[in-house]
Amino acid sequence: MGLREDEKLAVDICNNRIGFVPFRRIYTTSNEQLDAVFRGFDLKDKDILSVLGSSDHVFSEYYLGAKSVTAFDVNELTKYYYYLRKWSLIYRGVDVPYGNSKEWFLELLNEVSTKSELEEEALSFWKYLNRKASSYTSKLFMGGISFNRRVPYENDLEGMTSIIGDRDIDFSKINVFDFFDYDRTFDVVVLSNILDYASTPAALATCRDNLVDHLSDNGIVICSYVLSGYGDNDKNMLQKDIFSKSFEVVEGSSYSNPFHPTKLVPASYVYVKK
Repeated sequence: MGLREDEKLAVDICNNRIGFVPFRRIYTTSNEQLDAVFRGFDLKDKDILSVLGSSDHVFSEYYLGAKSVTAFDVNELTKYYYYLRKWSLIYRGVDVPYGNSKEWFLELLNEVSTKSELEEEALSFWKYLNRKASSYTSKLFMGGISFNRRVPYENDLEGMTSIIGDRDIDFSKINVFDFFDYDRTFDVVVLSNILDYASTPAALATCRDNLVDHLSDNGIVICSYVLSGYGDNDKNMLQKDIFSKSFEVVEGSSYSNPFHPTKLVPASYVYVKK
C-alpha cells in the first residue's frame, strides 16, 4: 500500500473502525533479551535480512556493526515506527517513545528536520495520525515496554543515536511463509520467533526454501525461543526436521560457545546453510 492507504488504515485502527486484525498493531518493543540472543554472533560488516517489528532488532544489528540491514514485516506500518523511534532518540534522548501524550508526540514531530523522501513520508504519516486519530498510543501500539526486554545498546543511547541518525529503513512487506524474492543474498537472516507462527509444514518448507535462496554460502539464520520455549518439544522437532534438508541446526549455547542459556533467557538457535 502507499502512504495515503497506510494513513487511512492506521486511523481506522485507532478510531475502532475495524476490528482486531493480527499483525496490524505495532509492537512497541521486542519481548526478547536481544543482548543475549545476539551474543556470540559476529555481525560486523555483515549484510543482514531482519524482521523489523518494533525496530529493536534492526537498531541492535546496526549497533553491533552490521554493514547493511534490509528489513521486512507483514505489517507495513512498522516502517513508520522505525522513524518515530529514531526521532525520539535524536530529539529527546528517549529510546522508546511509547506512553507519552499526543502533545508530546506533536512537539517531537514539529522538531523533526527530514533528510530523505522516506523520512518525509514517515513524518507525514505521524502528523496525519496525530490530527485524525482520537488516540493511538492505546490502539495502534501493543505490548507496552516488555519487562524482559534488553538490548545491546541499552547503556549507550548516544552511540546508538550517532549510528542510526542518518539511516533510512530499507523495508519490504513480506510474509516469509510465502514466496519472496530479492535480487541479492545475505550473510545473516534474523527471524526472531517468526517460525513459531507457521500454520503448516508446507509453510515451513516454503520459508526454508526462501532462506536457502537468499543466504550466501555458510549463511546463518538466527531464531529465538519466545513462544515455544527452550527444548525439543514436538513443534520444534518438526521445524528442525523440515529445515534439516538444507541447514545444520546449532543451538545458541554451542554456536561460538560464549553463551549459556538460562531460564530467563531461553537462548537463540541457529540454522547454518549447508
